[in-house]
Amino acid sequence: MAERVKQAIEQFLEPPQYAQTWIDMNSQFFEAVRLERTVMFFLLFFIVVVAAFGINEHAHYGNGAKAAGDWNRESARANIAQIIWVFLGQGNNRWLFGTLTGLGLE
Repeated sequence: MAERVKQAIEQFLEPPQYAQTWIDMNSQFFEAVRLERTVMFFLLFFIVVVAAFGINEHAHYGNGAKAAGDWNRESARANIAQIIWVFLGQGNNRWLFGTLTGLGLE
């Protein structure tokens, strides 16, 4: 919309004069916001990954040495699909709990 208005105004202006939109005048600001958004996405992604591993580690080893040993023995007998299923299942449980909690707090 702004581009169409800009072009319509430029029809009435002589060549040394030109029209600019607010977006044209602040393009550096928009580039900075775009870069900041990308950096924040990666930063938060890695924070969530590290937190997920911390939660998972606590869930399996936080119950004492006996439980940790039992889990290790069980995981030694598991195939790769079962291990992946455990990680995905635990992640989905925490995602669902966090999402519902967040919606409840809103």
